Amino acid sequence: MHITFLMQDTRSMYGAERATLDLLVGLACTKEVRVSVALISESRLGKSGSQVERAFREADITCYCLPTGKPFSWSLVHSIREHVQAHSVDCVHVVGYKSAVHGGLAMRFGRLRPWVSTVHGWLDRPNAKEQFYGWVEVQMLKRAQRVVVLSNFYHDRLTRKGILAERIAWIPSGLQLESLGVDFANKPFALAQSEPTIGILGRFSSEKNHGMFLQVAKKLLDEGFQGRFLVAGDGPDRRAIENLVDEMQLQSHVELAGVMDRSEFFRQVDLLVMCSRIENLPYTILEAMAWSRPVVATCVGGIPDLIEPGVTGLLVKDIDVDGMVCAIQQLCTNPSAAREMGTAGRNRLEQQFTLQRSVDAHLRMYRELVSG
Repeated sequence: MHITFLMQDTRSMYGAERATLDLLVGLACTKEVRVSVALISESRLGKSGSQVERAFREADITCYCLPTGKPFSWSLVHSIREHVQAHSVDCVHVVGYKSAVHGGLAMRFGRLRPWVSTVHGWLDRPNAKEQFYGWVEVQMLKRAQRVVVLSNFYHDRLTRKGILAERIAWIPSGLQLESLGVDFANKPFALAQSEPTIGILGRFSSEKNHGMFLQVAKKLLDEGFQGRFLVAGDGPDRRAIENLVDEMQLQSHVELAGVMDRSEFFRQVDLLVMCSRIENLPYTILEAMAWSRPVVATCVGGIPDLIEPGVTGLLVKDIDVDGMVCAIQQLCTNPSAAREMGTAGRNRLEQQFTLQRSVDAHLRMYRELVSG
């Protein structure tokens, strides 16, 4: 059985790309299916090297590039169809709205081959163009054989948008814990008297709401907090975030570290903070759980699927700066409780969010679709 993943080459490894790569590696290790990935390569993104293509090839995943020069292209639809037929693909698994549109049309909505789509997150975007693309994708998803969602939030949203519940498969992402290189000797708040490090990790974009994180940092410092703030990542809002750090005079307390090795990030932080306006099932929180780091996050999207309040972390309302300040103070002044939450998060991850569970669920879905 040959499963090919069709996705847009964004040139950068964000959450959806990393989750897809991990899933492909896990599927390949089973030896039950043959996997490959076809990347839609847009000329508008330039000819610079692609982190996405490089990551797949370094993981020994067979990778093909399908070039296109337009946001929508019938030539690309035909190229996908020819690719699927030439490589004896049994099922096409698309990731992202552009892949859903072109892949669905190429497979003639399942009449040529069964096709599946994973929704990693796009609802409630402020940009009018992205909202339109989201509406288009929903119309395509109504014609998919299966729609994979990672969280209960998206299951409910897509059901309300008219996608048949029996076609929605809830399969949360999972981590291959052995491959993370977690240092169990490095515990959060290990030195209760030292200055804690509060970290945020993610793409610099509007939905991640780094501005709220800086407001929280400013208020904590004004109230006498002794510690540092580590901001890791990159993205379109980087310049705006740099300017905000300067305007708020946080240069001596906030480190903008750029893209960091994720293991190095979690070695440094005692507490992960997430201020997002919308999320699906954040990989960053899964990794924090793997490292036994407690989490303080906004209660949006699929985050409540991961964080059990008072057990594995604390949740606050969206854009509630004061609430997040109080939650961080609560954990920083009670290191033993923070460590207990981190340990509980690791246990929850091992029980419910492993890569093997995700791989097994995908295999059952593929078998059902291909045999049908």
